[in-house]
Amino acid sequence: MLLVSTPASAVRFVVAIGNDLGLPVEEPLRWAEADAQRVAEVMVDLGGVTSSRAILLRGRPPAEIEQTLLIVRGQIDEARRRGDRTELIVSYSGHGDATRLHLAGEVMAIQQLLALLDAAAADATVVILDACRGGVRAGRGRGATRGPSFDVRLVDELAPRGRVVMSSASDGEVAQESDDLEGAFFTHHVLAGLRGAADVDADGTVVLNELFAYAHARTLSGSFGGAPAVQHPELRTSLRGQGDLALTRLDRSQAVLELSAAVDGRFLIADARSGRVILEVEKPAGSALRLAVPARRLRVLSRRGFDTSVAEVDVGRGVVTVVGVDDFVKAPRLVGRARGGDVDKTPFGLLVGFQLTSPVTLPLLPVRDGAPWAGPATGIVVAGELRLFDSPWFVGLQLGVAHAGGDVSGGSDVTGVDDVVFEEFSARAVVPLMIERWTPVGRLSGGLGLGLQGVQQTRRRTDADRLAAAGIDLPVVTWSTGLAPLAAARGSWWVPVTGGVAVVVTADVGAAAHVLDGRWQAAAHLGLGVAMGAEL
Repeated sequence: MLLVSTPASAVRFVVAIGNDLGLPVEEPLRWAEADAQRVAEVMVDLGGVTSSRAILLRGRPPAEIEQTLLIVRGQIDEARRRGDRTELIVSYSGHGDATRLHLAGEVMAIQQLLALLDAAAADATVVILDACRGGVRAGRGRGATRGPSFDVRLVDELAPRGRVVMSSASDGEVAQESDDLEGAFFTHHVLAGLRGAADVDADGTVVLNELFAYAHARTLSGSFGGAPAVQHPELRTSLRGQGDLALTRLDRSQAVLELSAAVDGRFLIADARSGRVILEVEKPAGSALRLAVPARRLRVLSRRGFDTSVAEVDVGRGVVTVVGVDDFVKAPRLVGRARGGDVDKTPFGLLVGFQLTSPVTLPLLPVRDGAPWAGPATGIVVAGELRLFDSPWFVGLQLGVAHAGGDVSGGSDVTGVDDVVFEEFSARAVVPLMIERWTPVGRLSGGLGLGLQGVQQTRRRTDADRLAAAGIDLPVVTWSTGLAPLAAARGSWWVPVTGGVAVVVTADVGAAAHVLDGRWQAAAHLGLGVAMGAEL
């Protein structure tokens, strides 16, 4: 039997511990410390924990963890003397084994941790351990052996005070983290459950039994479906009392995202600006699902079989934002990693290809003392684009080099000669602010930017013999260089081919002003091209 409690009825503390580094033989983890931060954040947002009572320990040694828990113990004693009910939530994410936590080359016995928590004497203590339960292994597993069954393990322990220990794996197993989820399997599903995915009775409160049942099922199915090993979360409880222990309340959220009753499938919700994964859920049709989320622009990705759709919504503070079937657009992402198949944690894109550039006007190639040449010219451009962060708006870096050449006709100088062969090399770098939008056949992006353009021109008169015969002393070959600011507009259309590869159609227009032949001259260009692109 479990204690009756709600997030508002107790003074609640949270200590979130994360360490990416374990013992020297263990490969560093990528997401343990990030998981710890997310646990602290969700308990402050939804769990009734004030910021002053939320402690985040990332990469800290055992001695500092022990000292921190002693300080928390003093705060709990003070609250109990005031007559307040006290609750303590402690999470650990990192390397470990059946009896110890591995902390950057040091170890801390799990029993020592539990003894410190028992000494704190909170009315209810919830411990979440996301670490291996087997022997020491090299690698990023936190599992390498299969558990014996698919049951939800409830191990009752009679003890003098209430304590719950939620473990991400059973004895002999190793917990695992996922680059696709940007976190450990178990912690990711715990966080999703706390944000509302585990609220099976839709009463707006996530209680302990709901949370563990959800995290157990999702961790088991997720690890069974393709991870190196299956892991079976375990719950050990000695809580005494009536009812259940409430952990989060959705009405505390900044905002609520509701997946309507009509939509179903696997959904991954990410911050549209940073690409950071917030949570992943599976939802059947027939009933709506409300999730507590940050108030910001979110990208909701839906996968049903091999079909992927995306919706982008602005979730306002204090309101419920509903996402329905009509909000999704079929748009397969370009990345090949799972992340729900759709979100890349490193949202960089690169395209390399060829481009034909045709100047609209080219007063950069004047015939001496005559009118500037205004005919067309073409060149080949090798262009690259590097995306610096993922968002509907993003900053890029575009580089290009071009070569053009041809006969200039139509100009004249004082001799009436109008035959000049020119050759031009140019290089430009532009930093644009761009925006992207998905269509059913790919991703459109466009924007404006500023940069620099350098030009070197060579001009050779083809009437050198006639000039010499006429006694006219004019340079036969002249060249000039210039470096100038460039204003440009650029657009691209990414059409996915396979994995993270796409065919990219590009278009750009730009204008610059150079000092050539000792005078300011303006130039404009229009370019169209085809490239191969990839999100890396």
